[in-house]
Amino acid sequence: MRHRSQALLCSAALFFTTALASDDGDIVLRARLVEVAPTEDRFDFALEGGAPGFDVENYLTMEVDVSMFLTKRIAYEFAVLATTHDFIGTGAFSGEGEVAEAWMLIPTATLQYHFRPRKRWNPYLGAGFHRTVFFGEQVSRPLEARFGEAELSVEGTTGYVLQAGFDRSLSDGWAFNVDIRYLDLKTDAVFETEAGDDIVGINLDPVLVGFGIGKRF
Repeated sequence: MRHRSQALLCSAALFFTTALASDDGDIVLRARLVEVAPTEDRFDFALEGGAPGFDVENYLTMEVDVSMFLTKRIAYEFAVLATTHDFIGTGAFSGEGEVAEAWMLIPTATLQYHFRPRKRWNPYLGAGFHRTVFFGEQVSRPLEARFGEAELSVEGTTGYVLQAGFDRSLSDGWAFNVDIRYLDLKTDAVFETEAGDDIVGINLDPVLVGFGIGKRF
């Protein structure tokens, strides 16, 4: 199912970059440095006393996106990034350090309204959705030493995206970009051990703060 979701997302990206040439004729390609910061990062298990749990740490990564202008002011943006997060032990897991890690592939699709197209400063607002896929989940050796053989799996999830940002025109179609997005990202983590299994609801709801550069074609 995960491979199928990733294939569909890649196919959608290819379709929009080739088939949705806008009436306005503009396509903007960007690369951004993005900080992925969960707004909720403390979660507890119920496997043993002392409220064992973990904190999910921020992560800095690169993102690429393409915006296709359907009209002078309205654009469709497709962006994708991959990020890995460390789960740091809390409660009964305190002192264990990193207890697990997981990768996320986060494609987002938003419809934007640009307030001052082709001006030096062009702020915009957007809204859309994301489909986040988790992969590469790993449990640390200290945790396996405590519980025996252990596995962590996190379910993929879909949610809404809210976006705000601006482009600052430079020259020859280049622009500096600042972009902020809020992702509604709620899922379940399943922690399987020889002592038993536990399902933890995770509400990451991350804020993505990005700075980058783009080129208009």
